[in-house]
Amino acid sequence: MLALGDLRALAVRLADFGIRRLDGRYLYGGSLSEFADVEPAQPAEAPYNQGVGSLNLEFNRDWDANDPMLERPIRDPSARSARVFRNFAAMEGITLPAPIKDQVPAGAVRIASISSQPLSEIARAGLRYSNNMVAEAVGLSATDRLGTRAESLSQSASALGTWLAGEVPGLSGFASKLRNHSGLSTESRLTPADMVALLRYAYGKRFEGWRFDTLLTASGGRDGFDARFRSPSLQGRVWAKTGTMHYIKGLAGYLDARSGRRLIFALYSFDPKARAAFDALDPANRQALRTAATAWRRRVLSFEENLVTDWIDRH
Repeated sequence: MLALGDLRALAVRLADFGIRRLDGRYLYGGSLSEFADVEPAQPAEAPYNQGVGSLNLEFNRDWDANDPMLERPIRDPSARSARVFRNFAAMEGITLPAPIKDQVPAGAVRIASISSQPLSEIARAGLRYSNNMVAEAVGLSATDRLGTRAESLSQSASALGTWLAGEVPGLSGFASKLRNHSGLSTESRLTPADMVALLRYAYGKRFEGWRFDTLLTASGGRDGFDARFRSPSLQGRVWAKTGTMHYIKGLAGYLDARSGRRLIFALYSFDPKARAAFDALDPANRQALRTAATAWRRRVLSFEENLVTDWIDRH
């Protein structure tokens, strides 16, 4: 969640120390593998299918100089972050050479740094706004902590899945079910029972002191759940995460029933034939199916709201 203000502030700190020119090398890099996109099968121009790596600036989205509202995904995020920092340094009167990707040499002295937000806050924001890049960066970081430097997002997801399969009761054959960490793939497979097992496991943990369900989006807010579960009687009773692709929809999390019981649920809707037909078409000819997919999604949204509301009332 590196921001433009972070890099500008770092350049200001260098100027504060009296640095005006670097005659040596200007290096950038990090511990994570770099990937040009989350899912190659997704549209290359889609802003949600951006690259991911160690230095992810402004969610790795760029803008067209002629249309500031048009976002375009970044394919080489760390290199782009290094170039932006060089520009900010120049604005502060500091001359840096062209950036080079390399590791920090032994004995280097740190004179200024920008610290990350706590992982719990990164997770909360990523879950609330369904940001694929955040999910992939967190997943890659977890894999790195397990001692695996992933050559692909699929390999990273499998490594983390293998760890989860040994850690979470109730998971069966889970290690190879996921193609990435964000769910942006039609090839991933996850049963409702798998998801409930994961949610039950997470509920029993504390993440930097916070129970997992409090990191999810709550019903009754201004912009959560497509404006569903907004009635006063449902406010704060649903804490969940949605997931959406054309002809694929998911809703999973926790709910507080009127009886006082707390339930864990996972609800998936999928039309495999319609999705296969959508994938078979050339992207330029998908508009008619996109319109139909939007209508399908509206029906699923209504179905989800009615079913979850019924669970709250009955249980």
